[in-house]
This record gives sequence, C-alpha cells and structure tokens, in this order.
Amino acid sequence: MPRPSPSWRRFAAILAWCGAGVAGPAAAAEAPGRCGPHVAGLYVYSPFYEEEPERRGLDLDMLQELQRRSGCELRSVVESRLRIWDQMRRGVLQLTLSSVITPERREVAEIHPYLQARFQLVLQGTATAGVQGISDFDARPGLKLMGVRGYAYGPTFGAWAQRLREQGRLVEASDFHGAVRMFRAGRADGLIAAPSAIPEIKTAFRGTQPPRVLDPAPNERLLVGMALSLNLPEADRQRLRQALASMRHDGSLQTLIKRHFGDHGASVMLLRGD
Repeated sequence: MPRPSPSWRRFAAILAWCGAGVAGPAAAAEAPGRCGPHVAGLYVYSPFYEEEPERRGLDLDMLQELQRRSGCELRSVVESRLRIWDQMRRGVLQLTLSSVITPERREVAEIHPYLQARFQLVLQGTATAGVQGISDFDARPGLKLMGVRGYAYGPTFGAWAQRLREQGRLVEASDFHGAVRMFRAGRADGLIAAPSAIPEIKTAFRGTQPPRVLDPAPNERLLVGMALSLNLPEADRQRLRQALASMRHDGSLQTLIKRHFGDHGASVMLLRGD
C-alpha cells in the first residue's frame, strides 16, 4: 500500500486540529461547572444533628448525600436557629435543612419541603394538674412558657408564644438543649416541643415526676424543607433541587429518615407527593 505523501499528512493534521477546536469547547460546555463552595448551617437538635458522642443526624446525612448527587461543594457550620436565618439574610449562609416554612423565610430563600412536623405542649409541676389546653394555661397568669429564639412554631403555637411574650410570660433559650435544661430547673411551667424531642425531655426528668404531654393542635401540620438562599446562583440551586428530588424519588430520603426516626417516625414525618 502506498504511503501518504507529506502534503496529505499535513492536510490531515490540519483537519484533526480543526476538529479538536470545534469539539473541545462543545465538550467543555457539556461538563457541569463548578458549584460552591457554599456554606450550610446545621442546628444541634437530636436526631436532626448532634455532635456528642460523635457528629451524626438526619441533616448531616442529607447534606453529604446532596453534595454527592449535586457535585456542589458544601461546607457546614453549626449555629443557633436564630443565627442561621440572620446569616441567610446577610448572605453568609447559603443553605440549611429541616426548616419550617414561613412567609418571612421565603423572602430570603426558596424552600423545598420534604418533611411535615408538628408541636406539642409539655407541662411540669403545678401545671400538670388542671391544664387541659392553651386556654387553661392562659387563665393562670402565674404560669410561664418556655420556647427557643428563632423557632417557627406554626399558626397555633406561634400566635400563642407571641401573645405570652407580650404578657412577659415567655421564657426563651438560645437552643433546644438549653431550653430543656432551663425547663428542668423550673424556669417555666410549659415547654413547646416536637414529638421527636419528647424522649430527650423525659430523660432529663428521669428520677423525678415525669412531665405531662398535651396535644393542643393535633391536626396542625407544618411543612419542613431545604432552604436555598436567593443569593445562590440559579444553576447551583437547580442542581441542589434536582439532588433533593432524586432522593425523594428513589426512596433514599425515606431510608435516611428511618435511620434516625424509625419506621413510625418516617411514616409520620415523610412528606408524600409534591
């Protein structure tokens, strides 16, 4: 077979160079761009997130899975709920999880729900007798309620906490663990808590008269979701939205919830549908 002439080899080389010049940018355009680093705020509240005896929790597992699926670099910091949303407003944080959705929060972030939550009232001391609901608590002006600064409690408990705040009957802690300690020390007669937190409260009262749990708003459900700062680039938000959607679609999210809340917790908390 005759060998290609030098002129033909030069022509073939030019064609190859031109082809690389066309294919190179196209291939680069198809590759996903850099996403992050973005800062995600975690809040210490077992079993969503805890640091002792080791870092673990639903929010930590979700953050790691979102990073893996989206390709976004996510760095976590631990803050109070109040500071998380303050820093979201100032652009210091770009992401947080397990966030109750409120109109005020939607002004600074798009929030994609994946859980539903509710709150209950825990009573101790003299309040355990004669208080059957919010109206009974209100009727005894000597009783005080314990809450956590920065929490969104929903319509029923949110309005009640604000009313007692105006009356000087609301005691607030910076985080939930502090609220339990203050409640156990007798700083308040009632404590607003999610059902998932009741075991922690009962543990704190071990060896004493157990607290009493009331359910003043049994049918109230709050949407809880992933909050993405509106300061995030739209392309990055889209990648994180798709990552969460895939976790919901393939059952990974349900598996994570079961890991930390058990079968019953997953059946109650998992938000089904859109």
